[in-house]
Amino acid sequence: MRDGSLVKFKVGEGGLVFDETGVPTSADLVYEGVASQKRQSADALTKIVFQYNARREPITIGEILGAVQRQSSS
Repeated sequence: MRDGSLVKFKVGEGGLVFDETGVPTSADLVYEGVASQKRQSADALTKIVFQYNARREPITIGEILGAVQRQSSS
């Protein structure tokens, strides 16, 4: 690796840990290697958290519709 290299990690069995306000405080990250140099930038934390949640606790269509309805009524 060299300065500026992107590396890949996956979230391990320990998952992500959030404090009482919902801020991530730690994660069980497993190193997977150097990322493709074609990538322009690293993934944002929100993308990582989304993928983690999507794979472990998929959101239902009912939850999506509920969120849309709440936003529409605001």
